[in-house]
Amino acid sequence: MRLGNFISLCVPLYSLLTHIAAAQQDSATVAKQTGIRLDDPSNVVTRIELFSEYQTGTDGKAANVTTVRGIMAVGKRFTTRIDIPYLHRPGINSTEATSGLGDISARLLGYKVLESKRSAVLASVEMSFPTAQSPFLGFGRYVVTPVIAFSTFFPKQKSIMALTYQEYFSFGGDESRSHIRWARVQLYHIKPWSKRIWTLLLPEYYYDYSTGGSSMNMEVAVNYRVSNQLAIWLKGGAGLFGDHPARYSWTIEPGLRYLIWRKNAVGGIN
Repeated sequence: MRLGNFISLCVPLYSLLTHIAAAQQDSATVAKQTGIRLDDPSNVVTRIELFSEYQTGTDGKAANVTTVRGIMAVGKRFTTRIDIPYLHRPGINSTEATSGLGDISARLLGYKVLESKRSAVLASVEMSFPTAQSPFLGFGRYVVTPVIAFSTFFPKQKSIMALTYQEYFSFGGDESRSHIRWARVQLYHIKPWSKRIWTLLLPEYYYDYSTGGSSMNMEVAVNYRVSNQLAIWLKGGAGLFGDHPARYSWTIEPGLRYLIWRKNAVGGIN
């Protein structure tokens, strides 16, 4: 799939989310969501994100992944999500495609099981599908991922700390491909520096139950709120240690996020 076809595939997603979100959310619902809470993994708010990650592996091979992500809030507690990735793997000589559609993933169900003034817990089940156009662009298997996310807000520091735990289970698909049985733990520290700028510190740890391999990456993102609906970010990361396949050498990712609601919101960072 060419990049132009990929973009045209995403246009209906934009339109669908826009129309659904207009019926679900108004400005009062999301006026408080225009700042640091946008990076809170337990948050429920409709938005569209576009980001492109350039990553070099520990073997020196590179990958560029451009992803369109649509997140839709259904009421105040339910959320769904879809990711459509387009991959480019330069430097690989093969008769198989090295650029094209990757594995599409979706949040089948996300539910905020607990919410108070300062804390929230979101439980979800996600799944990726073997839609990649070649073995270089995806896992080749169906992957189910249960996720639990806990976050808490610290009023004095005006910051958020959050923790997510994910399990990856593969089944079906190409039986010649390796099974996936992974765990991932991510720790979020989200801190505002002004009404428009906030940072995200994100260490993540992987463990492979099949091989016993583990690794840790560290990422840092700087976010800028252009308007109440639009924010942009730049994220960089480095692999710290380990032999898990999710470890990389370094990565950089620009991205943007656009919130969708019925009326213009007023309000700043919460």
